[in-house]
Amino acid sequence: MFSRQIIMRDFGIENQKKIMRSSILVVGAGALGSAISIFMARSGVRKIKILDPDEVELSNLPRTLAYRYSDTQERTPKAYALARTLKEIFPNVDIEYIIDSFDVDNALDLLRDVDLVMDGLDNMRSRFIANEAAILSNKPYIYSAVEGFYGVVMPVIPSETACLRCIYDPRSILARPESDPCNIIGVSVLTVVATATIASRIALDIILGRKVDSKIHYIDLRKLELGSLIVHRNPRCPVCSLRETEFIGKVMPRQIVRKCTKEDIYQIRLPKKLLKEDLEKISSIINATINEDNFRYILSRENIMVELYKNSRIGLARGLSEDELSRLLSLIKDLLQKS
Repeated sequence: MFSRQIIMRDFGIENQKKIMRSSILVVGAGALGSAISIFMARSGVRKIKILDPDEVELSNLPRTLAYRYSDTQERTPKAYALARTLKEIFPNVDIEYIIDSFDVDNALDLLRDVDLVMDGLDNMRSRFIANEAAILSNKPYIYSAVEGFYGVVMPVIPSETACLRCIYDPRSILARPESDPCNIIGVSVLTVVATATIASRIALDIILGRKVDSKIHYIDLRKLELGSLIVHRNPRCPVCSLRETEFIGKVMPRQIVRKCTKEDIYQIRLPKKLLKEDLEKISSIINATINEDNFRYILSRENIMVELYKNSRIGLARGLSEDELSRLLSLIKDLLQKS
């Protein structure tokens, strides 16, 4: 199957075997995460774990390789849609998809059984958490980001290269208006594919045990430029030098996040993964009727609707204020702890 890759100069069967023993975590199943996952699967990676809390929307289709138009009609979870596509490419690849957000309370567990973390994220807060989790776990992390025709990639190898915190201070980065998750940026599918190609190429070098330089790589497709800059480790970096954290163990995970829509829709995160036997207990709190589709349970009452993804911690809520949702999640937490 991988004969054309194996016969490349300086590659060979032994390197292919190393790739086929490797495992990666792809955080984010959107445009960048989808392209990275597809390239790594086609390279022969044994196991790919995918994490994303969102569902496919129409605006995702032009820049994302893994989705179908039908996914927008069925509101397919992105993690599932990507896992399905990877299985169609290579049925023997071990694919694990998780419908959840990447946060301080699950980052370390998600990294525990993989060799490498790859970035398909869309916000800097989650990237700072990924950077900390990688350093604490002594696992390589490849930071990737795109905007317009511009993309950047930087490998983070604990104790060897600079980390994300060496070059970015979260206090200033997260205070910028462009860090608002609802600040929608434009991006070309060409940028996504080019950036994912660079990230995947570096990932293969890491898997094969080759030396990876402490550099940030950039691509500007408008000018057709590709380059890199040397990045030095900061000896006073609180994360990679002092081994301290600013997020993990220091801040609370986000349980309620307002979606960037005209309606007041909130993404909610349950204290634990939803089990079917918990459904009746949760519905009794809001006195709701229960329906379901392929991916979610739907609890509704008059103008209130709570959708909970099956076998997940993630849900969507309409018709409730943020304060009301906080009280609801508190009641659900107490209820689940008693069960």
